[in-house]
Amino acid sequence: MLLLHAPPEATGIRRVVALFGHGLVGGAIARRLSASLGGREALPFTWSRPEGQLAELARIGERSSELGGPDGRLDLVWSAGKCGFDASEEDAGRELECFGRVVSFAQSLASASTGRLASFHLLSSAGGLFEGQRDIRRDSLPDPRRPYGTLKLRQELFLEGLPASVARHVYRPSSIYGPVSPRHRSGLVSTALLNGVRHEVTSVTGSFTTLRDYVFVEDVAGFVAAQVLHGAPRERGVHFLVSGRPTSIYEVQQEVQRVLKRRIYLAVKSRLTNEQDITFHRQVMPADWHPADLATGLRLVYAQLALQP
Repeated sequence: MLLLHAPPEATGIRRVVALFGHGLVGGAIARRLSASLGGREALPFTWSRPEGQLAELARIGERSSELGGPDGRLDLVWSAGKCGFDASEEDAGRELECFGRVVSFAQSLASASTGRLASFHLLSSAGGLFEGQRDIRRDSLPDPRRPYGTLKLRQELFLEGLPASVARHVYRPSSIYGPVSPRHRSGLVSTALLNGVRHEVTSVTGSFTTLRDYVFVEDVAGFVAAQVLHGAPRERGVHFLVSGRPTSIYEVQQEVQRVLKRRIYLAVKSRLTNEQDITFHRQVMPADWHPADLATGLRLVYAQLALQP
């Protein structure tokens, strides 16, 4: 995990952000926060050693206290997790246990006499919570179909135990795409683009007509970072970070071909559980959320890909 920090502001408050998870989304959030806060250091938080996590959390608390001082503000961001859409119940259970330890750690910080924890930010999943639903609105109810979706819903419910003094933000992004990296899971959009550059076939499980909602990782990171840095005290909110524009796998193929100016090839394998649409009404989008369209995002990913050796 990363501790991002800054010297005292004009108010005399030191800002410290504990960021758990440094994958596609967490890495982008870290870059945004680093640009504003400046200081950055890594501390261990080991997935493979659950018995050591309590000691690691204690060290994170000690170090954040050293950086922030007695009156510093600490914000905790959870963008971690090894589970994907096809995670097993066993894997989801282990991840939930780990998350529970972090929430308990946050509760202890918030309950201490200094009351240093100011906000908790959770990266959830719109697709995992609402799989198989169309035209999702504010009054739509989560109905997870897989262990991954149940994990995300239970993570959201865990935050109900935080004191009222702690601001709580839950982010529900739809299908995120971004730069291609061997360290990150790649979804359809990034994989199709990379394989198109390599003249390779992309294997897809689902249907050409399956509808999804795609958002660019830098838009998600920018929104989360803004909430961390400028969110109001004690504010609590659920933010649907979606595009509000249903896009089929066939349309993704067409957009990638326009960017590359060549044909790309998809090998589509039917699988009922992956063929269900997940679409969102634009009313769920935050007023200050302005996502890039797929064509623009694809060009940015392609430009980054072209810079890689």
